Amino acid sequence: MNDDYLSALALLKASSDEHGANYLDYITPFVADAIRSTGRDSLRTDEIRTALLTSYGLDVPGGVLNTITKRLTRQHLGSRSHGRFMPSKAKLADTYNFDIQREEIEHQIDQLSSSLISFAAQTFGRKLTDHEATKALTTYAMQNGLSIIQTAHGMHTLSTSLSLKEEDYITSRFVVDVFEKQLSEMETLIMLAKGSKLASVLYLPDPNDVLRKINSLTAFIDTPTLLSALGYQGRTQQEGARVILDIAYEIGIDLAVFDHTVDETESVLRAAALAISRGAHPRRGARAVESHFLNLDYAASDVEMHIGQLEQDLRSIRVDILERPEMRIEWSVDEATLEEELLQAVRYPRREPMLHDLEALTAIFRLRRGRTPRSFENCRAIFITPNVPLTRAARDFFDREAGEHWPVAITDDDFATLVWLKRPLAAPELPMRRVIADAYAALEPGLVSWETYLIEIDKLRANDRISEADYFFLRYSSAAKDTLMDETLGVIDRISMDAVEAFLEDYKASIRSPLEKEVSQQSKLHESFRREVAAREVDLEERLRDAELSRTRSDQQAAGANRTIENHRNTARNRATRDAQYLCRIGTSIPITVLTVGLWFSLPSSWEFVPDRLPSWGQWIARGSVLMVAVATLASLLTGWQVVNHMRRVEVRLSKWLERRYIRKYFGIKE
Repeated sequence: MNDDYLSALALLKASSDEHGANYLDYITPFVADAIRSTGRDSLRTDEIRTALLTSYGLDVPGGVLNTITKRLTRQHLGSRSHGRFMPSKAKLADTYNFDIQREEIEHQIDQLSSSLISFAAQTFGRKLTDHEATKALTTYAMQNGLSIIQTAHGMHTLSTSLSLKEEDYITSRFVVDVFEKQLSEMETLIMLAKGSKLASVLYLPDPNDVLRKINSLTAFIDTPTLLSALGYQGRTQQEGARVILDIAYEIGIDLAVFDHTVDETESVLRAAALAISRGAHPRRGARAVESHFLNLDYAASDVEMHIGQLEQDLRSIRVDILERPEMRIEWSVDEATLEEELLQAVRYPRREPMLHDLEALTAIFRLRRGRTPRSFENCRAIFITPNVPLTRAARDFFDREAGEHWPVAITDDDFATLVWLKRPLAAPELPMRRVIADAYAALEPGLVSWETYLIEIDKLRANDRISEADYFFLRYSSAAKDTLMDETLGVIDRISMDAVEAFLEDYKASIRSPLEKEVSQQSKLHESFRREVAAREVDLEERLRDAELSRTRSDQQAAGANRTIENHRNTARNRATRDAQYLCRIGTSIPITVLTVGLWFSLPSSWEFVPDRLPSWGQWIARGSVLMVAVATLASLLTGWQVVNHMRRVEVRLSKWLERRYIRKYFGIKE
């Protein structure tokens, strides 16, 4: 067994036995620290994904991040509401903050590289650059990390490598010298070794044995998840759903929807078209599908076109439409009780959605032929939905009805986590020194006891039946079991009535005239001022109408441009999926044709339609085809390698590449 797999399996077993930790516990610190580094009070899942990619170079699907933020919520490090995570900044900073430690580790690695440079110059007269020295040390740690840790615990003695590469030999001599002389650099080398082993838990390649464990499993998608995957709830939702569906398809899971789910999807789209035809406007609290089409300035006829091409859009995301299986007495359940429990658990706005879920759950049970599978890989069929109360009610009912078994329905977040655990996490595109520093800073304190790890190594080595697939089984199974201005106008004249009355008797005639004239002037001024204000209000209203009209035109132009881009993306996606499937079929047919011709030529020449004498090229074809069969059969027996699963991976990657190419070449859209 490869030492990398052995070490990774030993670390998972040690941390599981001592702390009950699983693979997700190795990812959680990176996610938490990425959230902390944003300084934000609230983050959407796609914002967390971006922060993780920026901070650590790790691309983790949104559904998995939802699972991890739920764990953080249970640890009282934040809360979830309406699809957002609100971190408790102080608690998060106290628990997960690796900036200082990471910088210190990288500083130690730099000092270790300087020591290696000096050693190479003084001992061998060889001049190494900083980059060469750092690369040589990290490579050595990745290849010999276990030996370094064993030597540090008195269980091993390092020896000089006999590698023909000059840098490897010099590095090996340097490390041996450090340990023999007990130099201060020894601590940094031990840290490098531990960091490399911790990193290996995260970034090991995926053996084909894992893919072989999927036995004819079909995942049936619920309406909300389907709407997201089709892009009818916004591009962010679409990208998150498509990542998971692509991974599921790659590892051998077939994707499908029931025929009545297609009917429900069409009903949602028709409701959106009806709302648009009645003059609906984007508003807070509107349905996601309706808001999506309104933001793109869709007309009702545009939505109707999507309804017409729904089956084509489903094929573009590799989702088949299947009919519900026929009713059989031996595979039936008490639907009246199930209906009652669904109504109690889920707040359905109408009866129709409840009937849809009821029929989907019972159809899954019939597809399982009434059996009670104990594992995800062997459950034959499963219903994927974002409705948490629905999954709980279904689990409780079918556990009573059929006994303990793998749930008939699981949430889309749980499904995302399960399929992601079956595919390896790609190593970040960062320098190896940074990867090791990150792994050591995030995982070393508290997750593992290195003494227990070394004991596990010895136990695993003594067990001849341990294979590389056991690492992935432990990684998967342990984690699988555990989101207007006011204005006042007026003129106030303060006239002293006492003064008027005092002068009224003597100067009544002389005073009345000036007062009346002044009042008249004040009244005229007041009326003039009022008319001026009214004119200004009219002018302001006209300007506001012009501005609103201009903004509306701008919004319509922007929505039209977005709609055009969205249509181009859908066109590119459909064409890319079709072309990728076509090219893969051609690629598969070539070796089949060669094999057929070779077998034909290898038949006895006395048979009819078989050439009497093989030309030289025919002999090579015959021999080559027989060799291909032998090699493919041996590979399948030994490693579980399957042509179908391999071609699925090729198809997904090819379709993504073609989609990006078509978007850039034909539509000029930069992704």
